[in-house]
Amino acid sequence: MKKIVVGDPLDEATQVGATTTDAQNATIMGFIAKGLAEGARLVTGGTTVELGNGQYIAPTLFSGVSRDMSIARDEIFGPVLSSFRFDTVEEAIAIANDTVYGLAASVWTKNIDKALTVTRRVRAGRFWVNTIMAGGPEMPLGGFKQSGWGREAGAYGVEEYTQVKSVHIEVGNRSHWIK
Repeated sequence: MKKIVVGDPLDEATQVGATTTDAQNATIMGFIAKGLAEGARLVTGGTTVELGNGQYIAPTLFSGVSRDMSIARDEIFGPVLSSFRFDTVEEAIAIANDTVYGLAASVWTKNIDKALTVTRRVRAGRFWVNTIMAGGPEMPLGGFKQSGWGREAGAYGVEEYTQVKSVHIEVGNRSHWIK
Protein backbone atom coordinates (compact mmCIF):
# COMPACT_ATOMS: atom_id res chain seq x y z
CA MET A 1 0.00 0.00 0.00
CA LYS A 2 2.94 2.32 0.67
CA LYS A 3 4.07 1.87 -2.95
CA ILE A 4 0.78 3.18 -4.39
CA VAL A 5 1.41 6.50 -6.16
CA VAL A 6 -0.82 9.29 -4.87
CA GLY A 7 -0.93 12.43 -6.99
CA ASP A 8 -2.29 14.46 -9.85
CA PRO A 9 -4.89 12.38 -11.72
CA LEU A 10 -3.60 13.80 -15.02
CA ASP A 11 -0.18 12.24 -14.37
CA GLU A 12 -0.04 8.71 -15.87
CA ALA A 13 2.02 7.49 -12.90
CA THR A 14 -0.77 8.36 -10.45
CA GLN A 15 -2.77 5.45 -9.06
CA VAL A 16 -4.85 7.38 -6.48
CA GLY A 17 -5.92 10.94 -7.16
CA ALA A 18 -7.46 13.67 -5.06
CA THR A 19 -10.81 13.34 -3.36
CA THR A 20 -13.56 15.03 -5.34
CA THR A 21 -14.93 17.46 -2.75
CA ASP A 22 -14.25 18.81 0.73
CA ALA A 23 -17.31 16.90 1.94
CA GLN A 24 -16.07 13.58 0.51
CA ASN A 25 -12.63 14.14 2.01
CA ALA A 26 -14.26 14.72 5.41
CA THR A 27 -16.42 11.61 4.96
CA ILE A 28 -13.40 9.40 4.19
CA MET A 29 -11.41 10.78 7.12
CA GLY A 30 -14.50 10.26 9.30
CA PHE A 31 -14.62 6.59 8.31
CA ILE A 32 -10.94 6.22 9.17
CA ALA A 33 -11.54 7.76 12.60
CA LYS A 34 -14.61 5.56 13.12
CA GLY A 35 -12.61 2.45 12.16
CA LEU A 36 -10.07 3.28 14.85
CA ALA A 37 -12.78 4.08 17.39
CA GLU A 38 -14.52 0.76 16.67
CA GLY A 39 -11.30 -1.16 17.35
CA ALA A 40 -9.80 -1.85 13.91
CA ARG A 41 -6.00 -1.79 13.72
CA LEU A 42 -4.49 0.75 11.33
CA VAL A 43 -1.76 -1.03 9.35
CA THR A 44 -0.81 1.89 7.08
CA GLY A 45 -2.15 5.21 5.85
CA GLY A 46 -5.02 6.96 7.57
CA THR A 47 -3.60 10.42 6.99
CA THR A 48 -3.90 13.20 4.47
CA VAL A 49 -1.08 13.74 1.98
CA GLU A 50 0.05 17.27 1.17
CA LEU A 51 0.70 17.59 -2.57
CA GLY A 52 -0.29 21.15 -3.37
CA ASN A 53 -3.65 21.66 -5.07
CA GLY A 54 -6.35 19.22 -4.02
CA GLN A 55 -6.98 16.98 -1.05
CA TYR A 56 -5.29 13.61 -0.95
CA ILE A 57 -5.57 10.68 1.45
CA ALA A 58 -2.88 8.05 1.84
CA PRO A 59 -4.02 4.55 0.85
CA THR A 60 -5.25 3.08 4.12
CA LEU A 61 -5.31 -0.52 5.31
CA PHE A 62 -7.08 -1.83 8.40
CA SER A 63 -6.74 -5.28 9.94
CA GLY A 64 -8.63 -6.78 12.86
CA VAL A 65 -11.87 -5.65 11.22
CA SER A 66 -15.13 -7.28 12.26
CA ARG A 67 -18.12 -7.50 9.95
CA ASP A 68 -20.18 -5.12 12.11
CA MET A 69 -17.75 -2.19 11.83
CA SER A 70 -18.66 0.82 9.69
CA ILE A 71 -15.52 0.44 7.58
CA ALA A 72 -16.70 -3.07 6.69
CA ARG A 73 -20.39 -2.31 6.13
CA ASP A 74 -20.49 1.02 4.29
CA GLU A 75 -19.31 2.22 0.88
CA ILE A 76 -16.51 4.65 1.67
CA PHE A 77 -15.55 5.74 -1.87
CA GLY A 78 -12.00 6.46 -0.82
CA PRO A 79 -8.65 4.68 -0.54
CA VAL A 80 -9.58 2.60 2.51
CA LEU A 81 -9.33 -1.19 2.61
CA SER A 82 -10.51 -3.52 5.37
CA SER A 83 -8.89 -6.94 5.58
CA PHE A 84 -10.53 -10.07 7.00
CA ARG A 85 -9.20 -13.49 7.91
CA PHE A 86 -11.02 -16.58 6.68
CA ASP A 87 -10.35 -20.31 6.64
CA THR A 88 -12.49 -21.55 3.75
CA VAL A 89 -13.76 -20.30 0.40
CA GLU A 90 -17.29 -20.62 1.78
CA GLU A 91 -16.42 -18.28 4.65
CA ALA A 92 -14.80 -15.76 2.25
CA ILE A 93 -17.92 -15.73 0.06
CA ALA A 94 -20.13 -15.25 3.14
CA ILE A 95 -17.98 -12.29 4.25
CA ALA A 96 -18.10 -10.73 0.77
CA ASN A 97 -21.89 -11.09 0.53
CA ASP A 98 -22.61 -9.90 4.09
CA THR A 99 -23.43 -6.36 3.04
CA VAL A 100 -26.29 -4.42 1.49
CA TYR A 101 -23.84 -3.21 -1.15
CA GLY A 102 -22.22 -4.95 -4.10
CA LEU A 103 -20.32 -2.56 -6.33
CA ALA A 104 -17.09 -4.47 -7.01
CA ALA A 105 -14.98 -7.38 -5.78
CA SER A 106 -11.85 -9.31 -6.62
CA VAL A 107 -10.29 -12.68 -5.91
CA TRP A 108 -6.64 -13.63 -6.08
CA THR A 109 -5.81 -17.27 -6.77
CA LYS A 110 -3.90 -19.54 -9.14
CA ASN A 111 -6.85 -21.97 -9.12
CA ILE A 112 -9.20 -21.03 -12.00
CA ASP A 113 -11.99 -23.31 -10.73
CA LYS A 114 -11.89 -21.55 -7.36
CA ALA A 115 -11.80 -18.15 -9.08
CA LEU A 116 -14.88 -18.96 -11.17
CA THR A 117 -16.75 -20.37 -8.16
CA VAL A 118 -16.14 -17.17 -6.20
CA THR A 119 -16.93 -14.99 -9.23
CA ARG A 120 -20.31 -16.69 -9.68
CA ARG A 121 -21.28 -16.58 -6.02
CA VAL A 122 -20.15 -13.13 -4.84
CA ARG A 123 -22.92 -10.60 -5.47
CA ALA A 124 -21.01 -7.71 -7.05
CA GLY A 125 -21.60 -5.84 -10.29
CA ARG A 126 -17.97 -5.82 -11.31
CA PHE A 127 -15.49 -8.58 -10.55
CA TRP A 128 -11.77 -8.96 -11.13
CA VAL A 129 -9.61 -12.09 -10.95
CA ASN A 130 -5.95 -11.53 -10.02
CA THR A 131 -6.21 -7.80 -10.72
CA ILE A 132 -8.20 -4.72 -9.77
CA MET A 133 -9.39 -1.61 -11.57
CA ALA A 134 -8.88 -3.20 -15.00
CA GLY A 135 -11.24 -2.86 -17.93
CA GLY A 136 -12.18 -0.39 -20.57
CA PRO A 137 -15.10 1.66 -21.84
CA GLU A 138 -16.72 -1.43 -23.36
CA MET A 139 -17.13 -3.02 -19.91
CA PRO A 140 -20.40 -2.20 -18.13
CA LEU A 141 -20.12 -0.54 -14.70
CA GLY A 142 -22.68 -0.83 -11.95
CA GLY A 143 -23.41 -2.62 -8.72
CA PHE A 144 -25.77 -5.13 -7.18
CA LYS A 145 -28.09 -4.60 -4.24
CA GLN A 146 -27.92 -1.00 -2.94
CA SER A 147 -24.88 -0.14 -5.06
CA GLY A 148 -26.96 1.25 -7.85
CA TRP A 149 -29.47 0.62 -10.55
CA GLY A 150 -28.59 -0.11 -14.14
CA ARG A 151 -25.25 0.07 -15.86
CA GLU A 152 -22.94 2.69 -17.29
CA ALA A 153 -20.50 2.18 -20.17
CA GLY A 154 -20.57 -0.59 -22.73
CA ALA A 155 -23.70 -1.65 -24.60
CA TYR A 156 -25.70 -1.93 -21.36
CA GLY A 157 -24.77 1.64 -20.48
CA VAL A 158 -25.95 2.94 -23.84
CA GLU A 159 -29.26 1.14 -23.31
CA GLU A 160 -29.75 3.11 -20.06
CA TYR A 161 -30.05 6.28 -22.18
CA THR A 162 -31.96 4.73 -25.06
CA GLN A 163 -35.66 4.44 -25.67
CA VAL A 164 -36.37 1.85 -28.33
CA LYS A 165 -38.93 2.53 -31.03
CA SER A 166 -39.84 0.14 -33.83
CA VAL A 167 -40.78 1.62 -37.21
CA HIS A 168 -41.97 -0.51 -40.13
CA ILE A 169 -42.26 1.08 -43.57
CA GLU A 170 -43.63 -0.68 -46.62
CA VAL A 171 -42.10 0.66 -49.83
CA GLY A 172 -43.31 0.07 -53.36
CA ASN A 173 -46.69 -1.39 -54.19
CA ARG A 174 -48.53 -2.19 -51.04
CA SER A 175 -50.20 -5.54 -50.64
CA HIS A 176 -53.29 -5.20 -48.51
CA TRP A 177 -53.60 -7.73 -45.77
CA ILE A 178 -57.37 -7.26 -45.60
CA LYS A 179 -59.07 -8.22 -48.83
